[in-house]
Amino acid sequence: PITCAVYAKENNLLNKTGWKRFKKYARKIKKVIFQVKRLLCNKKKQKRGPKFKYGVRLPDFEKSFMELDKENGNTLWADARNLEIELLDQYEVFEDTGMWTTEKEQEELLREGYQKIQMLMVWDCKSDGRHRARCVAMGNQTRPDVEDTYSTVVSLRTLRLALLLGELNNLKLMVGDISSAYLMAWTKEKVFFVGGPEFGKYEGHLMIVRKAQYGLRGSGKHWHDLFHSTMRAMGFFPSKADPDVWIRDAGDCYEYVCNYVDDVIEIMKDPEAFFAELELRGYGLKGVTTDPDVFLG
Repeated sequence: PITCAVYAKENNLLNKTGWKRFKKYARKIKKVIFQVKRLLCNKKKQKRGPKFKYGVRLPDFEKSFMELDKENGNTLWADARNLEIELLDQYEVFEDTGMWTTEKEQEELLREGYQKIQMLMVWDCKSDGRHRARCVAMGNQTRPDVEDTYSTVVSLRTLRLALLLGELNNLKLMVGDISSAYLMAWTKEKVFFVGGPEFGKYEGHLMIVRKAQYGLRGSGKHWHDLFHSTMRAMGFFPSKADPDVWIRDAGDCYEYVCNYVDDVIEIMKDPEAFFAELELRGYGLKGVTTDPDVFLG
């Protein structure tokens, strides 16, 4: 309500029908904003303890991944970081312009419309003990886009209907996860960053982001557009009821593909052939099974 009150006040809507209920909030906007800032300030002052997951301490600002590896007598975090860097190189996510030496290089990019952001590593430990590192962009540091930047997903209700239709037509079920999906799509956002110590060989380098890096505002939409163009090329068309259910005429019935970001569920006569065609088109697949027992956990 505070956000709506601010908008209504700035656009002289407080006396309009439907907006009058925000008058009481508009009168105390300054007080509320002051209280929020004070709470955030107090929260920052609170000392946060180390984070653990499955008994494993995660790297943070106090303990870097190198210090934790040294304490643990292994290289699990370093290996996770190196694996992520190799993946970024494989997908050509960044353009390395070399070691950053002067402010002039950044100023040239800023004049060309680029925005400087921070890039960080998000650390995680899986239930089976695997250490993971994921490079994430601070997309909140870029200017909001005027276009929609989100990616829609199939609804659970629609998925159930598709499963029922598959059962009625004796179709096979297969699910799979597209590996590093976002990194396959090119980004239209013009952003760059300077690599920190967690980027290894790219530390101190000025890097231009070329692919739909996780965390950027438009990455979800860019991946969505890429996958949709692939589905159309394979003869599918989106359902009018749910655009994330793709349909293809199979003669005596229809075949279905349900899409939830990078998870795909095939309900068709030969789902193995569908996955094989995806791989031929450059999509990496993992977790493929014909006997799924969970949906999003």
